[in-house]
Amino acid sequence: MVPSGEASLTAAEADYTAGVATLNTNVADLDRAKADLEQKRYDNPGTTMNTAGVAGTNVNGNLTTTVGLPVAATPPGTGALIPVTQQTTSPTPGPVASYYPVDWYPGGDTPVQPLYSFVFSEGLTTIPGGCNVPASIATQAFVLIEVSQQLDVAAFRNHFQTWADYYVPGGVGFVCEMYTESTANYHYFTGTIANLTTIVYTIGVPNASALNVHRKP
Repeated sequence: MVPSGEASLTAAEADYTAGVATLNTNVADLDRAKADLEQKRYDNPGTTMNTAGVAGTNVNGNLTTTVGLPVAATPPGTGALIPVTQQTTSPTPGPVASYYPVDWYPGGDTPVQPLYSFVFSEGLTTIPGGCNVPASIATQAFVLIEVSQQLDVAAFRNHFQTWADYYVPGGVGFVCEMYTESTANYHYFTGTIANLTTIVYTIGVPNASALNVHRKP
């Protein structure tokens, strides 16, 4: 006969192994999604730079905006500027207007390729109170975190997204998702921020009965 304490430990180890296996499967799925996203973004000229001194081109109706690579400001040591030109193209090409907004790119220099990143991490953590998971169900969970950043040089935009998904093993499953998104748009003329939009939401547990499970001893 197996002692009850040992049986509980074995069950807990099995739960942990099952939880890790599920998380590893999710990470594998996310890696495949990441590879697909990378290919799509490489195919999008608005998210890549070429080597001819042009960072990106944005066409909006009959207005074409061309964004160059950062150049040193005058006097030296006072930062950098981003060359920008704009021209109407119809019904006949208009004059070219030139602007030199301040370099607002992260780090204040030429952006490093690729202009986006997708980072994944996982670990064991305390379940945030906002998830509304009863302590009788679980106080800790595995968390799968995805952080995405995309710098769109042609649109003068910086975009961040963060997902945090909380998973409780032992038949409970995913109990919460926390999401944050921010989009900062910058003026072509000055490089100062034009507007900042932030979205934050939490999808938690409405009530304990929604889980329909009980925490194992």
